[in-house]
Amino acid sequence: MRTRRGFTMIEVAIVMGLMALLLTPFLDLVVSIYREIHSISLQADLMAEAERTANGLFRRASLGPYQLHPDNHGIRFADGSEVRFQEGILRMGQQAIPLKDFAAIRRNGVLTVHLCFQAPTRAGGPLEPRHFSFDWPAAGVPR
Repeated sequence: MRTRRGFTMIEVAIVMGLMALLLTPFLDLVVSIYREIHSISLQADLMAEAERTANGLFRRASLGPYQLHPDNHGIRFADGSEVRFQEGILRMGQQAIPLKDFAAIRRNGVLTVHLCFQAPTRAGGPLEPRHFSFDWPAAGVPR
């Protein structure tokens, strides 16, 4: 009968050390991929919020005549309601959307809405202004 010989503690420690050295670059790769995916997710969420806000404005503007405030920081709609940007908040009925800046401009029958959010452009990054502009009437915008 043979006796079974196991690995010594030193052999196991050496193998674990070598595995740690070999796996470190892969761990860095996984972390960088996670950060990139998180950054893309942040940007997609911000774009979706900007589109949702603009589409809400355009939907209300499509219901009838609207008037822009003289300072271009608000819109009064046909039903008597209004959207107003004051002190970093865009108020749309019950909604309060934090923005860095907002402007609504009408030129040649086209309503253009500029939204500026203060948000990070990458995961863990500093807050930076992100600008979005939408035109109505335009293709793909609800009428």
